[in-house]
Amino acid sequence: MPIRIRVDGKETVSYERTRNRVIFEGGVYHIIQRAPGKEVLFCENQDYQYFMHLLARTKKEFGVSFFCYSFLPNHVHLLLQIHQKNLSEAMKHLFESHAKYFNKKYKRKGHVFCGPFRAMVCDTERYLLAASVYINLNAFKAGLCKTMADYKWHSIAHYFPNSNKDELVESDFVLSMLHEDRGQAYKEYQRVLEVVAKRPAILGGAACVTSKTVQASVHSIELSFDKTISALLPNKSIRKKTKEELAKYKRITELRNQGLSRENIQEELGISKATYFRILQRMEKVYCIVEDV
Repeated sequence: MPIRIRVDGKETVSYERTRNRVIFEGGVYHIIQRAPGKEVLFCENQDYQYFMHLLARTKKEFGVSFFCYSFLPNHVHLLLQIHQKNLSEAMKHLFESHAKYFNKKYKRKGHVFCGPFRAMVCDTERYLLAASVYINLNAFKAGLCKTMADYKWHSIAHYFPNSNKDELVESDFVLSMLHEDRGQAYKEYQRVLEVVAKRPAILGGAACVTSKTVQASVHSIELSFDKTISALLPNKSIRKKTKEELAKYKRITELRNQGLSRENIQEELGISKATYFRILQRMEKVYCIVEDV
């Protein structure tokens, strides 16, 4: 079945697959990209500022709408919408431009990013809200600031009234899901942020323990996964093993988002290097299947 997503009151159902990603006009995606190992993407404020410049250029040249962003020293989160089937081209331009800048500035060679970016399609409003909250709290949850608003390199200011805003982020798309009145929407979003800030994440990537709205998003993802593997994996023992790997995959993603290295994650979970990469490869395929259901 094709993905169905409502954008501007219209349901978009057409898509194409590029490198195992579902790409379609009007699609909303949670993008994650990170540095390899213990490397960093940003060493000083100028590096963050240049990446902001690249986002603005990507928005203009590729027609991308950015809803949220969070730049941490070793990884980046973006929540965006494409209006053409050009996600891969836009992200290639963004990340390759930063890599060239970074290597030239610091007179280094080699990979700046650990591999292809991860793209999770936000196919429901609940999932979209979950991704937005997760990204806007990413720095706070990582311990990089004392309060959720006390961090310069993320988009949370766009979700508070009477705060300095730039033209890069279009917060209306997310806020309109909470209330038609902008003032009430701000209040509801802040309430969700406060609830989430006090509770630990249970899913890496786009979902975490939050209010009922975001909990429903997590539940729908779990149900989608269960439905998929039950249909594709009729053998109970294989299904059980896959679910166990999913639990480890969630924990791996959570620890990666906290900035832990692969070696530290392996030690934390008590798994080998081979098991670590096998889980990532298998679960990426499973999640790709779930996105199609």
